[in-house]
Amino acid sequence: MIHRGKSGGWPGAWRISLWARGGYIVDMQWEEGALTEAVTRAGRDGLCRLRAYTPVAVKWGNELVQTEMIEKELIAFETYLVVVE
Repeated sequence: MIHRGKSGGWPGAWRISLWARGGYIVDMQWEEGALTEAVTRAGRDGLCRLRAYTPVAVKWGNELVQTEMIEKELIAFETYLVVVE
């Protein structure tokens, strides 16, 4: 779930990483109390569902990823597990 808003009054810029349901890690960056970036890392391949209360773009590098609107404020997109051989 992504919600752009105040971080509870914490000043300045900061980053935090959280484990999310389904084996995902979400790295978030905040500046002046507002969310500026969220990076989702998948621990496996499959469909990722993301609830966002603010408009978001899903990208792989500089390319936009196709998303599907499942319901209001809920999108889905394919994730891929990339491994080094």
